[in-house]
Amino acid sequence: MAHSVQKVVARCELAIGSAPSPEKETQEGEGQNLGSGPSSFSCSPSSASVSTTTGFGARAESENEARSSASTSSSLSTQEGGKGFLDLSNCQLMQVPDAVYYMLRNTPLIECNLAFNVISKIPPKLPAKFSFIKKLNLSHNRLSALPDEIRELTQLEMVDISSNSFLSLPACLFATPKLAEIRAQKNFITDVDADAVSSSPKLEQLNLKENPLSRSTEESLSKISQINIVLTKRELEEWEDLTV
Repeated sequence: MAHSVQKVVARCELAIGSAPSPEKETQEGEGQNLGSGPSSFSCSPSSASVSTTTGFGARAESENEARSSASTSSSLSTQEGGKGFLDLSNCQLMQVPDAVYYMLRNTPLIECNLAFNVISKIPPKLPAKFSFIKKLNLSHNRLSALPDEIRELTQLEMVDISSNSFLSLPACLFATPKLAEIRAQKNFITDVDADAVSSSPKLEQLNLKENPLSRSTEESLSKISQINIVLTKRELEEWEDLTV
């Protein structure tokens, strides 16, 4: 675990400088930030990075699409106003590096991508330190639970926990007041609290494809009409199939 974290932290750089002019924009290259502002934090085990800008800044196009290989690179985009986008996908992380909390201590992080790692636990201080996160991507890890402190993400609008090891939807997600979309496909979820789903104030999309949902759970979820719930049609067991 220590070796994996040290590998990432060792390749992190803190660069202090002025914002680039349009005619002197930084050329694209592996491990570089495009259009970084007064401060930028970059990590390049897979060209993953995060940067902030407080006025002028160019937007680097992200290629962080769904990938089948952990070798695919990820990138960063920046936003005016000093808000940060953290992308540490495909870094072979077993945990979130402590350096992130220090480097971004004065940055209101609004997007966090930790996908395609081997993380088994999200520390409570992640939501506590970065309570302005709107989009949280935790897909393709080894998670089976989330800390209760996730409820402190009062601005959270989308969370992706797909391709993990969840047996149920974390109850803390339904305590976030602005959550509109949950991506939870490809887990091991059998039961879902339909009452919690239907009472979630802003929830619009719930993806539960490729989960072994029980028959009773499917029936309960089918009664919820105000939320778009995506399921994989469940095959009947032999003892359930009355035509046999």
